[in-house]
Amino acid sequence: MNPDLLWRRVGMYSLLRRLYTYPLDEESVTAVMSLSPDEIAIDSSMSDERLVAYLATMQQWLASQKFGKRIESLNIEMTRLLEGPGRPVTPPYASYYLSGGQLMGPPAYEALATYQKWGVTPADGLRTVPADHLALELGFLAHLARIMATETAFLGEAAKASDHFLRRNLLPWWPRFYKDLCNGTDVSFFIGLAGFTDAAIEMDAACLRTLLNRPTPVFAAASEPALNHA
Repeated sequence: MNPDLLWRRVGMYSLLRRLYTYPLDEESVTAVMSLSPDEIAIDSSMSDERLVAYLATMQQWLASQKFGKRIESLNIEMTRLLEGPGRPVTPPYASYYLSGGQLMGPPAYEALATYQKWGVTPADGLRTVPADHLALELGFLAHLARIMATETAFLGEAAKASDHFLRRNLLPWWPRFYKDLCNGTDVSFFIGLAGFTDAAIEMDAACLRTLLNRPTPVFAAASEPALNHA
């Protein structure tokens, strides 16, 4: 894989981790505003039309808001969608979707075991955020992407781990979360973020399949929900 594309994967997953981490900050949304279409494709053989379209959705919302108010508005909506208090509209945890609405189910412990296998543990030691939080899963994929970009001897092993983690830990619940997030908000930034994430994950899954010479699965990486208000 082209070294530039390897580093794009690092940047993509790192930014996505930040965008699902509460609270959002100005640095993160400034990074979104500064992205250009030619910086986001991680596989030159695939169309990036969805990535470009959803990036534009996020950028247009940010551009329409007063600079001093947009972070406040985003965090108010992010609290409702992902944080609570109480049950949020779209709990960002694999266990919620895979363990009948329970938190800290088997997906959390499986994710933690995988992190520890690769020598990483979330900064807070999981005291406040379960291991299967979407931001942590995206952050782990960023960690593996960085290994692929910087440690040639481990590129193949890290690529296999990335492919396995996507298929085993993220993709089984992502489509339902994606649909719920899109249908749960009228703020187009979050609709764009959900679509951008879906397109990026789908493209990266295909990229890893090609790199590892794996057959295309019979199921899509994530189903496309109706985006009537996108």
